[in-house]
Amino acid sequence: MIDIREGDCLELIKDISNNSIHLTVTSPPYFNAKKYGEEKLNVGNNESYLEYLTKLDGLVKELYRVTVDGGYICFNTSPVLDNGKRYAIPFDIHKSFINYGFDFLEDIIWKKPDGAGRLRCGSWCQNKHKPTTWYANLVAEYVLVYKKPGKRVVGKFQDCFINYTKDMLTNVWYINPETNLKWHDAPYPEELVRRLILLYSFEEDTILDPFAGALTTLKVAKELNRSAIGIELSKFYITLGKERLKQEYLL
Repeated sequence: MIDIREGDCLELIKDISNNSIHLTVTSPPYFNAKKYGEEKLNVGNNESYLEYLTKLDGLVKELYRVTVDGGYICFNTSPVLDNGKRYAIPFDIHKSFINYGFDFLEDIIWKKPDGAGRLRCGSWCQNKHKPTTWYANLVAEYVLVYKKPGKRVVGKFQDCFINYTKDMLTNVWYINPETNLKWHDAPYPEELVRRLILLYSFEEDTILDPFAGALTTLKVAKELNRSAIGIELSKFYITLGKERLKQEYLL
């Protein structure tokens, strides 16, 4: 089952029943890192960084309520630059997860190819490697993994990692970013979602993505025999996502 809900996730998540979600896989909008159109309710549109964290804090509180005992959250984010200042989103939002009762399990590093990162080291090279002029090119993002305390029911699964790559044995995953921007202008790769769903859920579980975008999480969940709920503010992205799912006979 795929359940697509249009609107503000901070409100619509309140309609989801207690202890009904086995796994959340999501990537929230980054703090003021891109233009979010006319969506005044978008979590990425903020007057301050504190406002942004407050919105995410409210979401984390609801995630704890809707997650089954022993269920998981996979939260993809990274530090961002805004007007020359860098904001440590993963480390700041971590406090909310701990405060509401989640256990911290993993900090998976999603490593992209060197050429895919945002260029910041140019001034260091131009200044003949002068101290204090070095800034790293940004080629990685975090996937923070949390667990709600308790024990969950074990379900069905198939071994889908017979031919796994060696990076699966570490917390540094080498996955190319998604280059097809037909469905969304900032998509995350299906392989990243696939690994997380297979590692942290069983068949017939229910997966949630409160920032569903072009429905990538829902698509992969359906392919892996999971149910999925996706919440998305943008009617435009929902329309594109539905077209995508229909083309692959998933909707």
